[in-house]
Parts: sequence; C-alpha cells; structure tokens
Amino acid sequence: MTTAIDSGVLFDVLLDDRGHAASSQAALRLALATGPAVICCVVYAELAAAFTQADEVDAFRRDVGVKLDPGRGADALRLAATAWRR
Repeated sequence: MTTAIDSGVLFDVLLDDRGHAASSQAALRLALATGPAVICCVVYAELAAAFTQADEVDAFRRDVGVKLDPGRGADALRLAATAWRR
C-alpha cells in the first residue's frame, strides 16, 4: 500500500518537534513498513522552502525514505519553493 505523507509529519521530524516528533516518526515508520511513502508536489515545495540549498531537501527526503510522486520535476518545485519562501 502506498501512503501519502503530509508536510506536517515531515516538519515534525525535520524540526524535532517536542510535542509531535516521536508520533510522526512512528507513523512514518509504520507507513514505510507497509509500502512506499510518497509526497506530492505541494508538500515538496513546502518542505523545500525550509532549506537553503536545493539538494538538501532531496537528501532529507531520501534519509526519511519518502519518494516524490511523479508529475512535476524537482527543478520546477524548487523554484516554487523559492517563490513561496519570499
């Protein structure tokens, strides 16, 4: 089963949120244990806005084990993230 991951879960993990990081990490592990975990282009852009270097978001995404749902290229999504950050 493929699971779509929302940005809130990833931000909890990324920022080590005191109230939610542990439960978000547990939910992410469970999702990965049952099949692939993916993020959509909107979640990618939201997440990418938190990083200063373009390759950092992809490294984080790979580290936590989520894939980008095909549909938009990562370059276009990074440009959207830059615009959103501004």
